[in-house]
Amino acid sequence: VLRSTGTNAYNDYMFNLSEVNSVETLLIDSKSIANDAAVANKIKQAEALFISGGDQAEYVRLWKGTLVGDAINYVINTKKIPVGGTSAGCAILGQICFDARNGTVTSQQVLNNPYGNKITFTEGFIQIPFLTDLITDTHYNNPDRRGRQTGFMARIYNDQNRAIRGIGIEEATAVAIDENGMGKVFGKGSAYFLKADTALGKPEVCVSGSPLTWYKNKKAVSVYSIKGSATGTGNVDIVNWTNFTNGTAQYFSVNKGRLIVKP
Repeated sequence: VLRSTGTNAYNDYMFNLSEVNSVETLLIDSKSIANDAAVANKIKQAEALFISGGDQAEYVRLWKGTLVGDAINYVINTKKIPVGGTSAGCAILGQICFDARNGTVTSQQVLNNPYGNKITFTEGFIQIPFLTDLITDTHYNNPDRRGRQTGFMARIYNDQNRAIRGIGIEEATAVAIDENGMGKVFGKGSAYFLKADTALGKPEVCVSGSPLTWYKNKKAVSVYSIKGSATGTGNVDIVNWTNFTNGTAQYFSVNKGRLIVKP
């Protein structure tokens, strides 16, 4: 377990979840620790890795470009062990992450001005091939997060002209992606899979100081939501963004700073 603040409270919890030999928490709260070869080697020896919630700004500031950052990418791409995270630990898993280095931001702040000074991104920190061109968000039980992530995607698409995707996850819910890039949804809530429709063109209005309009006849972002279960529900081909099953299709769009959800 990796974190930059807090305690080792996850240890007993994870030890009792299933048959494991040991659980250890590494508190990496400085650049010097993040560049300690012994710490990086400890991560490389792990057989599973979990990144705790907290503050993704601290994870980016303290770990990006360090031996710890290299070790995380090593276990993902070379050793190929299971890797996951919750809240801030999930936020840093996508190729693009909202890094919150100027503080968190609400949906309305993003939709009212997608170029506000709190809307900052980091790219390429954690390198998971299946999550290329993708930004994650969590706590989707709060509907406010839907507008926030849609605004993030509009800004990235407008600036970089890339077919940006998103995964939004409710609490007590997980998206598990296997070695072939196929995903299932576990838990009590739902997961949302978002993709910008680049065939419709960039947002109509996405400029500094003005409310966002990304309308496209209410079809700017295609969304597929899947309700989780204890055994895993649905199928999602994360690589090709196809084969969505056992869920509900809808659209997100924005008109003059107001999020519209259309079945």
